[in-house]
Amino acid sequence: MQRLATVGELLAGISHESRNLLSGILSFAQVGQRRQNDPAKMADILARIEQEALRCIDLHTAVLEHVRLGNATPKTKSQKETPAAPLTKAVTSAIRLIEHQASMRRQTVTLRPIKEEFVAAFSEAPLRQVILNLLINAMQAAPDEGQIRISVTRRPGDLVCILVEDSGPGVEESARLTIFDRLFTTKDEGTGLGLAITRKLVEENNSLIDVGDSELGGASFVVTIPLLKEER
Repeated sequence: MQRLATVGELLAGISHESRNLLSGILSFAQVGQRRQNDPAKMADILARIEQEALRCIDLHTAVLEHVRLGNATPKTKSQKETPAAPLTKAVTSAIRLIEHQASMRRQTVTLRPIKEEFVAAFSEAPLRQVILNLLINAMQAAPDEGQIRISVTRRPGDLVCILVEDSGPGVEESARLTIFDRLFTTKDEGTGLGLAITRKLVEENNSLIDVGDSELGGASFVVTIPLLKEER
């Protein structure tokens, strides 16, 4: 029974993450329908669709491996093979996945200039998923024609911070202690999984996540990550 409960929890998480990736695939397909006369753009779109589909397969393979072997914490292929992540690549890749959806709501997504390249001591696929989850959360919180902003800055102690902000209603003080709990949600159609999964990925990579107020009027989520030792 305990094993079945664990598998059920894993499947809920995989379902949530797969939905995010499939939303990105759908967005690329919709853009591709309008760019069929641009071979170079179409080639780029098809490559991204292939990349996201492979990530979906990777997620499901990890769960099947867990069920077969009984592993407590299954790791995807990407997590096993990529112990570090260039932040610029992770951030820009996540932004591309939500750009089309944001544009449909006339939302502005701004990436502040990254003054130097950082290599985080954080597996690449999970870091990209963390950023994507936070961007989707911001996009859902911000109103139509709202703003989403992301920035990357160095902090003392060989740390780097990723800040995701939105112009939505923000997070009330009373909810900040429970907002990362599984099944907790303030949205009518929310699953209460996105931020819980995000915190789990952050903690598994020896990093921290916190929520506060944004200069844009909504919420700000900051992920603090150690830099890779070789890059310090």
